[in-house]
Amino acid sequence: MKIGKILFSFLFIFVLSIGFYGCTSDLNKENDVIKSANSYLTLDINPSIEIITNDEGLVVQVNGLNDDAMLLLVGNEFAGKTVDEVVDAIINLALELGYLELTADNAIVVTAESEDDEKTTELETKVNEVINKFAARKKLKMQIVNARLGANSEMKAQAKELNISVGKLKLINVAMELDDTLTLEAAAAMPVKDLNRIVIDARKEMNDFLSEEAKRNYLGLKAQLNSELRIKRVELLYQTMLEADESEFVSILENSTATVEEVKALYKSYYEEVSALMSSNAGTFEEELNNNESIIELLNTRQSLLETKKNLENGITTTQNKREIRDLLKANREELLENEDQIKNIIQDYIRNIISELVKYRYNFVEADGKLRLELHLDRIREVNEIKEKYEALFLEKGIDLEALEELFSDSINEAVKAFMDENKDKLDELKEKAKDIKSTIVEELKEKHKEFKESFGKIKK
Repeated sequence: MKIGKILFSFLFIFVLSIGFYGCTSDLNKENDVIKSANSYLTLDINPSIEIITNDEGLVVQVNGLNDDAMLLLVGNEFAGKTVDEVVDAIINLALELGYLELTADNAIVVTAESEDDEKTTELETKVNEVINKFAARKKLKMQIVNARLGANSEMKAQAKELNISVGKLKLINVAMELDDTLTLEAAAAMPVKDLNRIVIDARKEMNDFLSEEAKRNYLGLKAQLNSELRIKRVELLYQTMLEADESEFVSILENSTATVEEVKALYKSYYEEVSALMSSNAGTFEEELNNNESIIELLNTRQSLLETKKNLENGITTTQNKREIRDLLKANREELLENEDQIKNIIQDYIRNIISELVKYRYNFVEADGKLRLELHLDRIREVNEIKEKYEALFLEKGIDLEALEELFSDSINEAVKAFMDENKDKLDELKEKAKDIKSTIVEELKEKHKEFKESFGKIKK
């Protein structure tokens, strides 16, 4: 992402938000203080914001889940504060920046999850109270939608099947997006505290990525490389078994009637089935999507919308009519969200019909030769796992534990696996270093620009 394209976005939000900590809150501290230990909370206004608490019930991390949210949070530090302080501050910022409007009907979706149902209900109730009091003070029309009540029938059915709440299901989906080794069944049995730890650690890893696009690109590459590693490991094990002497199979064949050749042949089938996944090249699918007429039209529209967004952000520093520009920016954001939803639906249908509904994927937009293109990352972990389960059963029929068989030859492939991992790590580190450079440059330029524009902007009044 080019620095010039996002500088004014950050400048606009940064300058508007710096007055936050100098403002006193109208909260009644005795009644509104929320300390909910090991809780997970999201506020969806359009900026989607994630709040996580620690053992003491204080906020340990606040994360922006989309570009608008990341921009809204720039320049603010919330760690160590109570949930009510953070919720009040966030909706205040949302009002100041035009995501909530005094003259319109507003809505906010609240998702809460804590250590048990009683604490979750208590947290949800208190957060609703904070929002309602804020709305009353500012004379806002505000509708609160609680995620567990507003969840669709599919989510409710899945949560019921797993014997968990809708809020926990949402948290699990977040954790699984960040950790591709986590399964739904394993996550459902985990306490909220452990799921929160997965999210906290993963967010820290991506702390330097200042846009949803950059984060999505990093996570997509990471998931893709992890699935490639799984497949590479099977390939290396097969090659080692192929060259192994019969004496090396003695221990694994003690309780089996299978021959060494039968073991090698079955593992060969396993390897071929797994490696066939990689022949489905993501690059080919990506090219096909980029040549899809509907996608081309939507990408052209998106490029035009992004150009309009850039011009509006630049105009905020040269006009007195900031309210009008904020309204135009809001309309622009809504069009961009609708545009991305349309693109996402086409990708979902394509994955389901052409590749496999089991495949997880991530996508982002990149500029190449003056045109916007889709970049597709496929994560085939679920397919690999399904194939492994199939062959675990086939080996078990022969009296052989597949994992025990692989363990016999694991030491022989350690060096090759490490080399593969190091190569992958270099690719990920390269993305992180670029993100750090961009972040550092933006922060320094914002400091200078803030001094420059301080007089014209002044402090935002409540």
